[in-house]
Amino acid sequence: AVTSARKFGANQFVAMTVAGALIYPTIIQLKTDAVTTTFFGIPVTMMSYTSTVIPIILAVWVMSYVEKFFNRHVHESVKNFVTPLIALITIVPLTLIVFGPIGVTSGDLIAAFILKVLAFNPILAGAFIAGVWQVLVIFGIHWGVVPIFINNIATKGYDYIKPATAPAIFAQAGASFGVMLRSKNKKLKTLAGSTGITALFGITEPAVYGVTLRLKRPFIAAVISAAVGGGIVGHFGSVAVASGPPGLLTLPVFIGDSMTAFYGLLIGVGVSFFLSMVLTYILGFEDDPIEKEAEKNVRASTDMTIPSPVSGQIVSLEKVSDSVFASGAMGQGFAVVPTEGKVIAPVSGQVTAIFASKHAIGIRSENGMEILIHVGIDTVRLDGTHFELHVAQDQKIEPGDVLITFDIESIQAEGYDIITPVIFTNLSEERHITIDQDQISVSEYNKPAFA
Repeated sequence: AVTSARKFGANQFVAMTVAGALIYPTIIQLKTDAVTTTFFGIPVTMMSYTSTVIPIILAVWVMSYVEKFFNRHVHESVKNFVTPLIALITIVPLTLIVFGPIGVTSGDLIAAFILKVLAFNPILAGAFIAGVWQVLVIFGIHWGVVPIFINNIATKGYDYIKPATAPAIFAQAGASFGVMLRSKNKKLKTLAGSTGITALFGITEPAVYGVTLRLKRPFIAAVISAAVGGGIVGHFGSVAVASGPPGLLTLPVFIGDSMTAFYGLLIGVGVSFFLSMVLTYILGFEDDPIEKEAEKNVRASTDMTIPSPVSGQIVSLEKVSDSVFASGAMGQGFAVVPTEGKVIAPVSGQVTAIFASKHAIGIRSENGMEILIHVGIDTVRLDGTHFELHVAQDQKIEPGDVLITFDIESIQAEGYDIITPVIFTNLSEERHITIDQDQISVSEYNKPAFA
């Protein structure tokens, strides 16, 4: 309930209350006693929700739309308690009558279908799942499969699908190490080595987006190698008995009743890793994309002074509650507590990135400086509500052009922090930012970080 609410932008506390209703003792007893149950004359098919995940995901997804509708139409003075009340009295009955039975039944059917495929030809099933897994991850589609893992483990005590994803993880690690061994570009070798280590522990995004997909051939090598390893895992009938991203530290989650199946998984991921590394080395790749990126970073070493793109109180990034921004992992910058719902272009340049949710924008100045302006924290969940975008991708901009307008009060009323990070994403290492309440300067590293 909590993670679904975060994903869909719903109230987490109301989502937990809906989940609590599904597992309330008297509701469970109705299922246990096989009592005929109706709701205002509508028959209710009682299900057991104590070990399911799909029903609550469906419920919270629908609830997110109910909340957004009533937050827009209920008066500010009462919506903080009226909207949750309406959400509860509509979503709980709907879940028990509609979403719950659909979710439980569909989850069982999907799991049964996949198990039948695995039983029919586990080698082909394992190869297919492992081969397409990282492609699904790129598009975010894999999150639709994850609940099936969890549901199988919760209801059956094991899952056959999750082990087939492990070779895909190790194949990306192998491809990264293959790039490290072959590349003559010092920066690329360092990047590939570090992201390869990260991938070995289950986090493949840095390797995929920073190395393999970017260079194309290593990603293809990883997909082929993952399919080979997935076929091996499928052949041995490996299982997962607990959740966790596949990686070196989580290999014990694949120890089931059969040690032979576990050894088969180890063979599968090992083959995927080494085959991917060798194929990447043989197929080769072009170092130029990384060189061009380095050239772009060099261009961003020019001194410049700009106004804040958002009116308000300027604070250091450390004040931002999001650790990714606060740590400087995305780059140097500052944050603004807005007093006006408007983002203004601080430089002449071009729009390089726009988001469907309208909450953030990327621009590049004429001298190559790249700036990301991100309105609020987690406001992507609002899906564009309370935001208006006034420019298009690749549009030329001049200082003072309006980029985004947003409703500060409405965003805050929905429980979001409105603090706005402004990040310089491609500063060279010898540059530093000096900030006061009137202007922001980028220059040689010879001043305090915050003036």
